[in-house]
Amino acid sequence: MTAPTAPTPPPLLDLDTLLVRLSVRIDGVPYEIRNRDELSVLGLRRVNLWCERFNQILVLEAPTAEQEAESAALLQKICQAVLDAPPDVHAKLQEQHRMAIADVFCTLRASRLQTAGATATTEPPPTGASSPPASPGSTEGP
Repeated sequence: MTAPTAPTPPPLLDLDTLLVRLSVRIDGVPYEIRNRDELSVLGLRRVNLWCERFNQILVLEAPTAEQEAESAALLQKICQAVLDAPPDVHAKLQEQHRMAIADVFCTLRASRLQTAGATATTEPPPTGASSPPASPGSTEGP
């Protein structure tokens, strides 16, 4: 008679190297949103920092003219980092368009984390890295 075997625990990580890009349509033409896994660790960190700073300015009751200009520049940087489109397409986007694109990227990140079973926390992870920021336009903190 053989002894019963313990069930195999699930893997700690389930990595997928196949990158899937979703798209947004601008003036009837589809443009892809970069998959977060395409960005380098430092590139993704930069986007996270830009989103955090944008959110800090967004919640201000009376931002200065300099802060308003900074928020517009941050949205432009975020869009250029996440939207795979030629410069002329980026140039014609309005601030509301850029905010929607940045929000889509952050929403995709959040839904992917939830699908993977991760939960958002306001405390930094044990590695010392900060938790992902709220999407641009969110009134919640990072």
